[in-house]
Amino acid sequence: MGLKYFIALIIIAVGSYIYASNKALTTLAIILKPLATLLVILIPLIYSKTQTKYKTHIIFGLIFCLIGDVLLLFNSMFIFGLIAFLIGHLIFIKGFILKEGFLVNYKSLAILILYACGFFWFIKNDLGDLLIPVIFYMTCILLMAWQGINLFLSKSDYFSKLIIIAVCLFVLSDTILAINKFKNTLPFANELIGITYWSAITLIGLSTTHFTHRNARNRT
Repeated sequence: MGLKYFIALIIIAVGSYIYASNKALTTLAIILKPLATLLVILIPLIYSKTQTKYKTHIIFGLIFCLIGDVLLLFNSMFIFGLIAFLIGHLIFIKGFILKEGFLVNYKSLAILILYACGFFWFIKNDLGDLLIPVIFYMTCILLMAWQGINLFLSKSDYFSKLIIIAVCLFVLSDTILAINKFKNTLPFANELIGITYWSAITLIGLSTTHFTHRNARNRT
């Protein structure tokens, strides 16, 4: 199957999950949510022809996203789902560093810190016992976003374009999720969270098919 058709299959799976979730078709939603992420995991496995450390990191990061997806199906497992995604983000960060090393850009860091502080101030009184876990999670995802943005700022090739869009969509998805969970129910939250989240991990999966490194021979 061509890559474009496979992506269309992911879109169908995501759309079907959103529909099942909105219609309270619980059993179907429980099946479709991990299925959509499992299809994303298959992108680097099937369509990335080279075996690199980056590809390995992305696969394991996506696996932890899959674990997080399953755990978040149950409200009682929210904290464990958060931990699974946190681990996934840490693995993505390590993968991004394999491209050009750990990149430092203080302008992008300042913007992300301002955003994080403002958003944390907005939701902190509603976090309750999740205050500390959310702080750790926000720190981790913003570090991932920082490295993803810095990749693009250092070298705006096709790989870096995929990554910067992916990390920005990840931040947006988690922002919508947090507002919807801790503050106010948002209209079309389920659709917005689903579209931004699966778009983000699909782009990260696709990045494995465009990964190159100036020292690639030492990293395969």
